[in-house]
Amino acid sequence: MKIKLEIENDCGLFKANNNEEPDRLKIYDSNGEYTEYIDVSDVITEEMDDLYLAATNKDSHYVATRLAKLLYNQGSEIVGVIDNADFGHLYELYGEEFVNRIGNCALVFKEV
Repeated sequence: MKIKLEIENDCGLFKANNNEEPDRLKIYDSNGEYTEYIDVSDVITEEMDDLYLAATNKDSHYVATRLAKLLYNQGSEIVGVIDNADFGHLYELYGEEFVNRIGNCALVFKEV
């Protein structure tokens, strides 16, 4: 799977891709200079069709919902997607290992 990202903020335009090495998402600064990489070998597999990323809290609910659907299709029992979540309360209620934080959203599932 090929990945290409462009993120623009007050500091400039940052780009990332895995064109040279499929296992490494290389990050480039606003001048196009290589800065760092993220190892994505555990995240991306040959069988994957989609990759969802949340760049802002506005995107968090969409990404959490899509991931919930993927997990459900793989047999996980989904408790819910909670917008503007109180993570401390959810950690106490379900256990930290079953509460995934995506921006300001929580994706809660039960062990399979």
